[in-house]
Amino acid sequence: MIGLDLDRVPRFGPVRRAVSILGVLLVIAAWWQVGQSTAGLTEVEVERDGVPITLLLPETAGPGPGVVVTHGFSGSRELMRSFALGLTAAGYAVALPDLAGHGANRNPLDTEARPVAADVLIALDVLSGRDEVDAGQVALLGHSLGSGAVLEAASTAPDRVRAVVAVSPTDAAVTATSPPNLLLLVGELEPRFVANAESLLARAGGSSPDRALAMDLGTARDLQIVPAVEHVSILFSTTAHRAAARWLDEVLGRVDSSLPETVWSMLWWATGLAGVVMVWRAVVPLLVGGEVRPDTRGRPLLGLLAGGIVATSVLAVVGAFAELGTVAGMSVGPTLVAWFVLAGGVWSRFGPRPGPFDGRDLVWGALVLLVLVVAFGALASRVWLPWFPIPRRVLYIPLFGAALLPWTVTLGAALQHRRGVNAFGWWAAVSALLLLTLGAASNVVPGLGFVILVLPLLPVLIGLTMIVSAPVQRPWAAGIGTAGFLAWTIAVLFPLA
Repeated sequence: MIGLDLDRVPRFGPVRRAVSILGVLLVIAAWWQVGQSTAGLTEVEVERDGVPITLLLPETAGPGPGVVVTHGFSGSRELMRSFALGLTAAGYAVALPDLAGHGANRNPLDTEARPVAADVLIALDVLSGRDEVDAGQVALLGHSLGSGAVLEAASTAPDRVRAVVAVSPTDAAVTATSPPNLLLLVGELEPRFVANAESLLARAGGSSPDRALAMDLGTARDLQIVPAVEHVSILFSTTAHRAAARWLDEVLGRVDSSLPETVWSMLWWATGLAGVVMVWRAVVPLLVGGEVRPDTRGRPLLGLLAGGIVATSVLAVVGAFAELGTVAGMSVGPTLVAWFVLAGGVWSRFGPRPGPFDGRDLVWGALVLLVLVVAFGALASRVWLPWFPIPRRVLYIPLFGAALLPWTVTLGAALQHRRGVNAFGWWAAVSALLLLTLGAASNVVPGLGFVILVLPLLPVLIGLTMIVSAPVQRPWAAGIGTAGFLAWTIAVLFPLA
């Protein structure tokens, strides 16, 4: 977070020109490389019974094998795209559905009224009906919540599914014969899911001593632990992609297929993000003109810690008497926003004050938000995140943004005049306190348990907002842009209910 020199009026000299040109080149390269990731594939968008499905179809001489690849809770077909590209590189046609309540699926997530396995079966129908797919060589793969969905779907229609791969599996009903040919994949760094996978393997009859014979009978079972990954990073692991492809190849008797190569889409997404930020950081000081706002006072870290403790305590008490898992038609998201509302109320009382608001703050805030949305999300929609929300999700963004404003404006005030090592230290301190207090909340507040799995994303989001808003040196503008960006992320991430 090395800052630009804001103490003097900058000029668009050779360094800034070079940084700007390099940033533009990085953005162009990132978009080109992400586009190349689907070279040789036919991509088809389908909606069947309200379930949006993306089909990735490799060029083959005739009908070939296929896999339905299913995301987990708060996931999407975009999040599973890297796994899908790994399988298409091995010659598999892939169907990527958005389960109910997720991504672009407008149906609410209500597992009692409609099991998510029903959406998997719809995607199976679509994939099996394609001319490019041999309906007798179709498998299912699911992550987390999606693992339970594919296990149930395979047990419901065993004659239509040759194999199942459960990634970071949740609990499910399994036997020695159902589902057919089960591979359990789990990350070394997710011990709770490792324990659950071991339990599933035992209940499914254990590893098969004669795997070839068991695969012919449809009763093969195996557990593979993927090193150095956890619940989310396993989806981008080449080791996991290859393990799944090998298992499916064995089941289907494919001997000449190629193993997946590393999918670099996430790296290119990060490259594109860096390019946009470089251009912004080079140009914005010219527009700000060296203006420096007055310094702010307060106890920023103490207020942040106190706010987190109060928010966690209040919601833990409320959660003992009220349902917090689903609020206002969405799971997790509104409760998370409520935590920031309570934490922001305390932090804004005891932390630094932002000073008076003026019209330029609104303009700069809108620009900060625009850059954050474009830099983070435009290319992410082709890599790992359903960034452009359906209409129902759009309604949450202004509501969440207004609720988050006290916390984010206080963050912007605390960021004033912090540059270089000081800014990095401040980011590290804020991240540590957020991880501590929100981590505690995920353990004691009903309805926030899932947050522990996405908690590592928060320091990245906070760091990005600090980098983008720092040259503006306007706490209100930083707060507006950050609030809108976090609200957008929450609105597209958590499932509708």
